[in-house]
Amino acid sequence: MLAAVCLCAVQAQAADPGWLYQAEVPVADQSAVARQAGGRAGLAMVLTRLTGLVALPPSTPVNQALANPDRYYTQFGYAAGPDGPRLVLQFSPPALLALMREASLPIWPTARPPLGLWLIVDDGGLARLADGSAEDPVGAAALMRARARGVELRFAAPLAPAAEQPETPLPAGAEAAAAAGTPTTVDAGAAGRMITLGEPDPRAIEIDAWLDAADFAALRAGSAPLDAPILVVARLAPAGSGRWRAPVELHWPDAAQTGPALAAPSGRGTPEPERAPVITDGSAPAGALGVAPDLPAEPERFELVSDTAEGVAGAVVDALVERLLARYQVAAGGVETRAVAVAGLARAHDYGAVLQLFGRLEIIDDVAVVAVRGDRVEFALATVAGLDQLQALLTRDGRLAVDPERPPGAVLELRWQGP
Repeated sequence: MLAAVCLCAVQAQAADPGWLYQAEVPVADQSAVARQAGGRAGLAMVLTRLTGLVALPPSTPVNQALANPDRYYTQFGYAAGPDGPRLVLQFSPPALLALMREASLPIWPTARPPLGLWLIVDDGGLARLADGSAEDPVGAAALMRARARGVELRFAAPLAPAAEQPETPLPAGAEAAAAAGTPTTVDAGAAGRMITLGEPDPRAIEIDAWLDAADFAALRAGSAPLDAPILVVARLAPAGSGRWRAPVELHWPDAAQTGPALAAPSGRGTPEPERAPVITDGSAPAGALGVAPDLPAEPERFELVSDTAEGVAGAVVDALVERLLARYQVAAGGVETRAVAVAGLARAHDYGAVLQLFGRLEIIDDVAVVAVRGDRVEFALATVAGLDQLQALLTRDGRLAVDPERPPGAVLELRWQGP
């Protein structure tokens, strides 16, 4: 059955993740002139997401495309915005990929991992977790920047409070404080339940104490499950002189279960500087960019500063994106044929899943089957990616892994892990 399926060459199809190819921009009105201007802004927005570039380099193909943006979108409509009408555009993946190659722009494949984020805001009161809601300007700033850069953020959330527990007698003196209306917080014993008399909210105090923990495992254990392979802890706090700082800790997939989290600031509102790279513009520290590195075994730590908490939140996103680009962004270049073998394809379903994985990567133009030997299939992939970067992209989600039974060489030897 598998051999019969393998007889044909396969044309790889580019993935269409939807929102990465969509743009929503403010316009003055619904006239053709306003739509043309909005189309230019929307095209530039989508191209920066797909390339990973903050600004597009000038070139004849890009300039011509921006002068005629209607050639690249397939649908448009209007939505009401807080400051007037907004133009909503859906761009064509094939047209944009062709433009990017004509303009020699890099490609950041759209099969991108979501980022799980503990964004802790510690402004001198009770620490809290940002959630990106309308009442959370810091989280909203991070979400807005993530959408502009083309990544999905998933905010960590505290576990729901445990079911109501039996009353616990108050320690001596607490009843008098309660009668006097004095807000106080006491430990309710081994169960760890907090009893708060008056304000603030007992759940807020419980969360504040939890967020002050310096152990990453404790943060994870106290959070609702996060379906994200890359986990990030950032603690925003005032840095003095009206500025804000954020020590950041990045856990790559194979380091996500280990390593301490960030220590709490040494004094509320007056944190001490840490010996870490200070990045004022959200860029990665020296050495973070270049050839795609192996995933680090230990968490990566760095620090960001900005004039506002919202600015630091945006800089956190930028720094994380730069690290993803260092591994997954594919530079412009000529298409070459790469030999890739995948073992463990015992069923036709497995083979189809591998073809689907190939098809989701925009950097793969064509897939051809070269040979079938038992459960091992040899492919020829037409791609602009080098062998090392192709390996990083193909093994990103864990369904394919480097085959430990075969030595590395001219053929990229992988094994299907499923499902």
